Amino acid sequence: MALQARGATVRFVFFPRTTAEANAVVTWVANRLGEPISIFHDPYGYCLMDENSEVLLGVVLHDYSGHNMMMSLAIQPGVILSPALVAELMRVPFESPLDASRVTAFVDETNLRSLRLIEAIGFSEEGRIRKHFGDHDAFVYGLLKDEFLEGRYGRRIRKQAGESANAVGGNDFREEGVQLTN
Repeated sequence: MALQARGATVRFVFFPRTTAEANAVVTWVANRLGEPISIFHDPYGYCLMDENSEVLLGVVLHDYSGHNMMMSLAIQPGVILSPALVAELMRVPFESPLDASRVTAFVDETNLRSLRLIEAIGFSEEGRIRKHFGDHDAFVYGLLKDEFLEGRYGRRIRKQAGESANAVGGNDFREEGVQLTN
């Protein structure tokens, strides 16, 4: 899906169609986070790319329990996300075949940029895990499906789809090649 982001660069959300493509996104995120790929169990990766097919932001959904899934993301420095792009990125956990009830994210207490981003997306701080990142604590953030759908990004999706306030609309991710299992 092509979207116009802030500035002249055309950016789009890329949903891998093959295992190799999904693994490439997962590897990119793990490398940016400085973590081994093995921290992600049953991962699925998708990303935001520019017109030169450069990854600007990667998202990995992992450790899906049937209701909750973990989300890890990495972003290139200087990338500014428009609300339309955030809405597209965040739809996947809630409007894909997974139909998750919530998404959980751990954020390093020293990563102020990530803390601002996760809160801007709509996640709520739920707690702290001491020394989760070695010498640093992790803040635990959660986003419920209802919070997303009724928040600014869910309303944006419904408005773009021209649907009523009670309907959830948009792309059928199965047609876009997203292969997610639960």
